[in-house]
Amino acid sequence: MKIDKKMFRKEIIKADFEMQFNHDEKPSKSMFWKGKIFTKIK
Repeated sequence: MKIDKKMFRKEIIKADFEMQFNHDEKPSKSMFWKGKIFTKIK
């Protein structure tokens, strides 16, 4: 996960992420999740 430090100092999370997971039903096939986050920290 990459977090923008300047935005974090302003209490905002702005980040890009990419995660990979094991697939229990088909171990030979991996699952992934890519995305972006932009939200105010409460």
